[in-house]
Amino acid sequence: YTAFREPRFIPKIFDWLDKSIQSTNKESYAFPITVLRKLDLMNDLGIRFDRIEKVCEEYRYDHHVRQWLAEQYEKKSEYQKAIAIYEESLSLDTKYPRLICQYHEKLMRLYQKIGNHQKYMEYLWVMVTVDRKSDLFKELKAQYTADEWLTEREKIFPHYSSSGQAALFREEKLYDRLWNVIKNQHIDSIMGYEDVLLPKYTEEVLNAYAAKLNRMATVASGRKEYQYWVRVLRHMKKIKGGKELVDQIVSDWRARYKNRRAMLDELRNL
Repeated sequence: YTAFREPRFIPKIFDWLDKSIQSTNKESYAFPITVLRKLDLMNDLGIRFDRIEKVCEEYRYDHHVRQWLAEQYEKKSEYQKAIAIYEESLSLDTKYPRLICQYHEKLMRLYQKIGNHQKYMEYLWVMVTVDRKSDLFKELKAQYTADEWLTEREKIFPHYSSSGQAALFREEKLYDRLWNVIKNQHIDSIMGYEDVLLPKYTEEVLNAYAAKLNRMATVASGRKEYQYWVRVLRHMKKIKGGKELVDQIVSDWRARYKNRRAMLDELRNL
């Protein structure tokens, strides 16, 4: 397929491809690859596109073929034809969430390209809320005035998990709401937001770390876990007011867990 591209071999390549397509299980990974090879070869040879379209029609049930054809239409600036394929694919590929997300993004960009703002906004909202593409949050925000956005953003937050909401609250500088959703999460998650939380929630952050560490310490663990606790304690000491709290925790642990040699050994590294 790749080496024998002289004109005299082309008919044999097509013959080989057709036989391979016929003999390959349509459910196998190799099937669409073989069909796409045939389409690419036809395209490379400059065969009339209407003939290529007929081949695509024969295998239109395969999403790889539909995507290939849609991309060709995009290259030819035949955007409406590409849109039609992606719209069709939304109903044909419902069992493939990853593909549906790709189609949404393709449609969003194509509608934006042809200046259909209403459909662009429709799919932009779908991408942000249904597909939860938070990287498009700013793009959606840019479509509204400051006053409008205060209302519109509230429609978005419920579509995200607590960790997803935390990232959006940070983006919107809603630090009170950020703390409310992040305070019950893992220590490492809270640490990721310290830069915006500590100016206002220093005491609350330290107390949350202390509570989580004390809860973990009730169950004896291995050395790696003890090392992690010490890293957190060391980190806490760098926060204003943290040294005193760490000293209290360590004093309590040494008295309470005096039979845990590995734990006490790691605490000496603090």
